[in-house]
Amino acid sequence: MRHPYEPDYAVHPGEVLLEELNERGMLQADLVRLTGYTAKHVNQVVKGKAHVGVAFAVALERVLDVSALFWLRLQVAHDL
Repeated sequence: MRHPYEPDYAVHPGEVLLEELNERGMLQADLVRLTGYTAKHVNQVVKGKAHVGVAFAVALERVLDVSALFWLRLQVAHDL
């Protein structure tokens, strides 16, 4: 029987978000302006202290053109 690959770690979506922002040359302030979320919320997500919920994932999809499902799957994997 095959065993599915299951990594023994999960990355918080904030880590991936920070990498994405850096690759695009964007600042957290740019994300604040484009999403309408507070600087505190964006910073807490980036630091791994805040959860990426559905509404924020949709905002990220709209701004970064990275699917909301991608962000939500990262969050669920991290939570599990």
